[in-house]
Amino acid sequence: MPQSWQDLFGPIGNTATFCRWFHCPTNLVSEDQIAIVLTGVTGNGRVWLNDEVLGEYAAMAEEIRFPMRLEQLQPRNRLRIELSWDGGDGPGGLYAPVAIEILSEMT
Repeated sequence: MPQSWQDLFGPIGNTATFCRWFHCPTNLVSEDQIAIVLTGVTGNGRVWLNDEVLGEYAAMAEEIRFPMRLEQLQPRNRLRIELSWDGGDGPGGLYAPVAIEILSEMT
């Protein structure tokens, strides 16, 4: 990923799960706003962090955000994205990178 569903699996819809491990970003403080950001997705599904559901989506969107708290992060984290696509004429897939966004309050 990123890639269209059709390029990976063909024209038939189904469900796929994509996983990625990452280390906890350094120098975070409790005031930081942290989010997992899907920057291009078509389909339905869920997003998990360390086996905790962050949220669900039903989307044909350029950006979907899943806020999280510092306490949810561990030294090593597993991000899991479930993507379901029903097939048909329109495109499906995860078209752009998934990112961790950190917004720090500047003092």
